[in-house]
Amino acid sequence: SPSPSPLFTPLIAPSPPALLSPAGASLCLQVALQVLHCSQSPACARLCDALIGRLAPPGPAPHGESGLVRGLQDAERGRLLEAAMTVAGPRRLRQLFREQLKGRLRGVATHRLANHGLQRLLDHAPLDVVG
Repeated sequence: SPSPSPLFTPLIAPSPPALLSPAGASLCLQVALQVLHCSQSPACARLCDALIGRLAPPGPAPHGESGLVRGLQDAERGRLLEAAMTVAGPRRLRQLFREQLKGRLRGVATHRLANHGLQRLLDHAPLDVVG
């Protein structure tokens, strides 16, 4: 039997490069997030959490950076993370801010790529995070 397409394997298994290649995979995942969000499907939150968990894992990263900061600084991962943050719920955005962005805002805000992700988070975050 033919092996399954890499796009249809579980999101927990592939490494971040597998989520970004072929070139259209990132765009397909971004559109999937939007469609699921518009349809109010519970699958949207699961996909969002899986992408964020895979592309910006919590925990220590080199040089004291967070996984989210490193992901936002990368052009390909950053686009997917931005898309995930536009559909993430308030609780998830609050968690991302507290665990991975708090205390790092100046560096993220001044980075040529990462600032776009910070803008998405602030656009969609609850008021207690924005304040």
